[in-house]
Amino acid sequence: MTVLINQTGACTTVPLALSSTTPTTLYTATQFDAVLGLRVTNTHSSAVVVTVELVRSATSYAIIDQSVAANTSIEGPDYLPMKEGDVLKVTLGSANPVDVVAIIMQGAGRNG
Repeated sequence: MTVLINQTGACTTVPLALSSTTPTTLYTATQFDAVLGLRVTNTHSSAVVVTVELVRSATSYAIIDQSVAANTSIEGPDYLPMKEGDVLKVTLGSANPVDVVAIIMQGAGRNG
């Protein structure tokens, strides 16, 4: 399948600072949006397991599910298309401070 990006979409940065094990919504798609980048940074002195998932129609799909070493970062997918109503959620395995930043193209559209 080929996906073509509609060049009229607006890019936005979505930051989230977490320190709780409660699943937290990072972003909810309002149309055919796309994640252009995702970075998770552990700002704590201990490792923490981070799970980022795409929730579509009550079904969760793991995008990232790994331990992030102390004071390091990991990156997620380079491109993740989303449908209207899709939700990106972040859950921490322990209550250590973590920063998550997503670059979203709103209204990326779809063709193909």
